[in-house]
Amino acid sequence: MLIYPDSSDLIRLERDNGLLVEQLAKWLRTHRARLVLSASLITEVAPPLHTMPAARIMLLLNRLETLPHIWFRGVDIEWRELAVAIRCHMSSSSWEPIHPFVDSYVDTLAGLHPAVRAQYLARPLAEIVWETLYGLSQIQNAASATATFPQWLTENRAAIRATEAADYTRKVRLAFGRAVRNVGSTLPEFATVSSADEFIDYLWKRPDWCPAARLSFEVSQRFQADITTTGRASDVGDLVRMKAVPYVNVFVADASKRAYLAALRSGTKSRLRKCAYWATCDVVANLDEAIASG
Repeated sequence: MLIYPDSSDLIRLERDNGLLVEQLAKWLRTHRARLVLSASLITEVAPPLHTMPAARIMLLLNRLETLPHIWFRGVDIEWRELAVAIRCHMSSSSWEPIHPFVDSYVDTLAGLHPAVRAQYLARPLAEIVWETLYGLSQIQNAASATATFPQWLTENRAAIRATEAADYTRKVRLAFGRAVRNVGSTLPEFATVSSADEFIDYLWKRPDWCPAARLSFEVSQRFQADITTTGRASDVGDLVRMKAVPYVNVFVADASKRAYLAALRSGTKSRLRKCAYWATCDVVANLDEAIASG
């Protein structure tokens, strides 16, 4: 069983006296389960603790390493899924799921020089995170992405409100095509597709292909159209985390994201309602609920 927690669940592990960690570790081992961790999850957890003494951040990360866990590599999952989709399409074969899990935090990162990877691979998670997340360039990049989020959301919601209902589905379909082309433009395999339009239409009609990319796209569309909610900086991380849903057994999400996923899972007009992963993944409110249901 693979359980993807929320950042709030992990921060609790720093605040208690260690008993919660011991109880969680025992439960995971008893049920042969593992927590799914990711670079984006660590990025969510560490900044709120940045104002605290370094020892507290190190304590949390050290506690995480004691728990049965595995790492989700989401940084290039859209590219990996699309490459497989192209191969399957060209060979007229069924979808072949990728394996998005790695054994080390280091291997969740992109663009590491082999020498740098070798240097960090054997080091404790706390040391790696302290050096990588608190480097000036990385903090600036994260801050920049968060800073542009409100404007991006405002502009997209304004465009949606100005769109006639009958035209909205067509525009979502066009947005999907642009997303596929953006990812495909960096893949050599995409150039071998005889007709990009035909391939994109093929993917659109098969929502269970490229499941992480497609679910992330659909949740993002619902989030942008949901004018009843106010966008928060934490929503950026939540939307990134959605890519793991098709690959885990339990996924922790806040109320609004659970509502989006529930609508995609069972809504009569949902394009994803027949996807097979809904039968293998439960969406819950917190880690306590996941443990209680297990």
